[in-house]
Amino acid sequence: MASLSKFGAFAITDVVYKTVNNQPLKASILIPKTILEKPEGNCPLLVHWHGGGFVLGERNYEPWFATWLVQLAEENGAVIINPDYRLLPEVKGVDMLDDIKDFWAWVRTSLSQEVVKISKDLKVNLSKVAVVGESAGGYLAIQSAFVCPEIDIKLVISQYGCVDLKIPHFLDPAEAIIRGEPSVPSEASDNVIKKYLKNMKPGTFRTSEEPGPSPAGRLLYALLQQRRLLEFVGPEKSMCPMELLEDTTKFPPIWMIHGIDDTTVAKESTTNFYYKLRELCPDVPTLLTLEPGEHSFDADVTSDETWVKESWKFVANHWA
Repeated sequence: MASLSKFGAFAITDVVYKTVNNQPLKASILIPKTILEKPEGNCPLLVHWHGGGFVLGERNYEPWFATWLVQLAEENGAVIINPDYRLLPEVKGVDMLDDIKDFWAWVRTSLSQEVVKISKDLKVNLSKVAVVGESAGGYLAIQSAFVCPEIDIKLVISQYGCVDLKIPHFLDPAEAIIRGEPSVPSEASDNVIKKYLKNMKPGTFRTSEEPGPSPAGRLLYALLQQRRLLEFVGPEKSMCPMELLEDTTKFPPIWMIHGIDDTTVAKESTTNFYYKLRELCPDVPTLLTLEPGEHSFDADVTSDETWVKESWKFVANHWA
């Protein structure tokens, strides 16, 4: 299990928000210890969806949870919730959307009861909700706004999100150079994918997988190298935020962050969505941050960084 040192200032409680085939999907509620000492009823809520290419990751995986984001929650006395979701390829992309919907339904109906169990005087203000995620989690943060408009999300933050999966970066194997690693021959990658699919047990699924040389880790690298991620996420319109934008007239304020040197998720995945949103919904407040760096470039960036300081003004205006 990953170290939780970044979360040292929080008390962590795990709850089950959904059960599928007798297997629980959990969420971790992180409450600032300073708030627990003096509970009050106006804590904003920050929901964080973890990344991992839809194949890897876990809800409390510290290395990918940006330091500046932890500090943002601390400074604003926010309650963080890190939910599980079912990972590919044991399920389909539409199953992940179901998890999003069911999680937010749980937030509406059950979060207050769970918080009271932790501290009877503590309340979360559901009129101050922000949702954030890195990589695949950025995609899920944006999808939260599409599939759960009843939540009235005040702010979406997407960190180098896999938002536009139909750009050449995700479709053309000739472009598959990831973090400088040499390309694996297509036949070898195909064998990795076939082997993983063959060994899957029907009816089972995963909700966590730490990065590393595991079968799932090798699978994700093969999917990225062979540009087959979209095939497993699914081409349905409901899975494509770029297409969902065409039918939308409103969207929460959004802050989009991307490293311009990202070889895992090309920056166009972010900028394409950003500029299309500005074109179709010009009244939506937007902020785009492009900084030098690879994928996950901001994982250890603190609130002292100039671009973070400047961007927090946008956050303050729309959320905390």
